Amino acid sequence: MHHDPTPAKPGSQLDPTNIDSEADLPTELVEPSGLTDEEKNQEYYASTDPWYKYTGANDTSAVIKAGTQLTAQQQKELAQYALTLINSLRKQHGLKPILMSDTVQELGNAVVNLRVKNGTEAGAHTDTGSAELDDAISKVAGGNQYDVINGGENLYGSILENSDTTLLQLKVQLLQFLTGMSFADGHWGWGHRDNFLSHTYGSQDEADQVYMSFNLQHYLDGGDTGLNTITYLFDFWVAKTGTDGTAEKALSNGAYSEYVNHGYDSVETNPAYTQAVNDYNQALAQVASANKAYTQANYAANSTASASKLAQQTLANAKAQLKTAQANLANAKTKLANAEKALADATAQYGDQLNAYNAAKATLEADQAKAAQLAKDLANAKQALADNQSAIATSDAKIKSLKDQLAQLQAKLANDEKTLADATAAAENNGSDTDNNGNDSNTDPDNNNSGSDDNHNNGSDTDNNSGSDNNGSDNNNSGSDNNGGNSNTDPDNNSDNSNTNQDTNHSRSDNGGSNVNNSGSDTNSNDSDHSFSTIS
Repeated sequence: MHHDPTPAKPGSQLDPTNIDSEADLPTELVEPSGLTDEEKNQEYYASTDPWYKYTGANDTSAVIKAGTQLTAQQQKELAQYALTLINSLRKQHGLKPILMSDTVQELGNAVVNLRVKNGTEAGAHTDTGSAELDDAISKVAGGNQYDVINGGENLYGSILENSDTTLLQLKVQLLQFLTGMSFADGHWGWGHRDNFLSHTYGSQDEADQVYMSFNLQHYLDGGDTGLNTITYLFDFWVAKTGTDGTAEKALSNGAYSEYVNHGYDSVETNPAYTQAVNDYNQALAQVASANKAYTQANYAANSTASASKLAQQTLANAKAQLKTAQANLANAKTKLANAEKALADATAQYGDQLNAYNAAKATLEADQAKAAQLAKDLANAKQALADNQSAIATSDAKIKSLKDQLAQLQAKLANDEKTLADATAAAENNGSDTDNNGNDSNTDPDNNNSGSDDNHNNGSDTDNNSGSDNNGSDNNNSGSDNNGGNSNTDPDNNSDNSNTNQDTNHSRSDNGGSNVNNSGSDTNSNDSDHSFSTIS
């Protein structure tokens, strides 16, 4: 009978909504009722039944046996359902729909192949910067790989991997995860939700179109336990703006339609039929369990037999190796005995020669040691000689420097002695009364007035109290240095020198009354090198 769809609303974590059949599947992502801040930030929002609970009372969808993979059509049906739910979320945020296509799924298959090659773990993200993906994009996008970039990846591991499931059960699980990623992703920084709502590439540019690939990667353990893990991969691909559209056209080939819930057709449940089906399924499970037990027992037996056979072979190999080793030991003993006998014979026959050789060898080694010591001593002596020669050269240089300094000092001493002698002679020839206590005919070089060193000059104030600068004893009258007809006597006692301007005073002197306020005489004597002043 046909049943109209009755999409279920999400329940709370304490009271999840039951999903009995395809008719109950919602086609929109809705925030769960009563969702608290704590639930929005929970780490495990994908626990078994937080908002939707699969009961499957009227489930007629295909059964997927444990350890087997979905067919291409079953995976496409899941992808279409995921596309419908994600686009409903994008519509709520005013974004254009994401597109899926057969071509984009080729990019998703390249992601799975890369993960298998790299051994990527179920919970780890893909290395999207690899050259393999660049090659895949180039192939799919018609060589315009730079017009398409990977815009992010969401993934989660299936919680239904170790038992038989139905396609409806996988859809409920998909609904559960997408609801959590969209409304309870706080623990993950809302990164899953942001990928669902992606509409840019880089930092700011708008994208012409966002595409999504959807893949299931199976991780089988390779044993006979049937245990496996399934990872759901959502990869987003963004076509850049401003391109010629070639890449977008290629990525749109074989576009997917979205999932539409039309209800389903089924046979009404008959109690007897239902019981028969249940009995059959129970018997089938018992057979499967018996087959599994048989397989394990057979494996164990085969393993035991293989181990026994391997042990026997190992023992045989060890015996052969022991036999060979014993034979080698016997041969080695024989060779050792022969060598010992040959050594004894040679010692008896060549004993004297051996002693002489050993003595000569000892003498040679002693001489070699002496020669080595002598060579070392010679080297040390050469080094000492070199050091002494360097010291001698340094001393010679220092002696020469000291001699040069001595010669300079001697020359200076001779010059100083001459200077002293000249000064002494000049002092002795300076006059009969060097103290100038009485009348003295020696004229004061600083006093242009003739006569004694009297403190008055024609009645004028020798201290220049009259206000004139030229009324003192250094009076230069009319520009002449010779007043009163008296000649200036040369202090060096050179009688033939008639220089009358001993102090080279100019026409104006500021020395009013210089040296004339002394109670005694002031005699200045000048020569070419020295100046002496005697003041009483």
